[in-house]
Amino acid sequence: MELAEAPRIPRLRSRLVALPAIKIKVPLNSLKTGEIPIGTFLQLYMNGFYTGLFFLTLYGMVFKRPVYTVYRTTPGLFVALILMYILSTVHAVGDWILMKFGSIDNGDTAESAALHLANGGPLWLFIIRAVSLVVSTVIADLVMLWRCWTIWNNNWVASAFFI
Repeated sequence: MELAEAPRIPRLRSRLVALPAIKIKVPLNSLKTGEIPIGTFLQLYMNGFYTGLFFLTLYGMVFKRPVYTVYRTTPGLFVALILMYILSTVHAVGDWILMKFGSIDNGDTAESAALHLANGGPLWLFIIRAVSLVVSTVIADLVMLWRCWTIWNNNWVASAFFI
C-alpha cells in the first residue's frame, strides 16, 4: 500500500515589504565583564524617568495646593503614589540584584552566568519581585477605579463597567 503524495500548495507572493529585524547582539562573555542585558538597563532607565515624574507629581500635590486639601480630599492618591513608587523601585533593584548574582557571583564562565540568569536567581528574590509587581498593579487598578467613580459622580453603576 503506497501513500499518496500530498499536493503542493503554490506560494503566493506578498505585496508587503518585510522590514529588517533589529538584532541586538549581546555576547555571553559580556556578562562577565559587568555589562547588563538590555531589559534590565531599560527598566532602570525607565525607573529614573519615573523618579522624576514621581517628584514632579509630589511637588504638584503638596506645593501647588493648600496643605489641608492634600490630606483631606486625596489621602488615598497621596499614599498610592508613594507606595507605587517604592514598589517599582524595589522591583528595579531586584532586577539589579539578579544581574549581580548572575554576572559577579556566578559568572565564572559565560555559560554559568547565563544559566543562573535563566533560572531566575534565588527564591527570595523572585518572591520579592513578584509581590512588588502584583501589589503595584493592584494599587494602580484601584486608583483607576476610584478615578472612574469620581468622574461619574459617585455612580457605581457607571463605574462597574470598568471592573
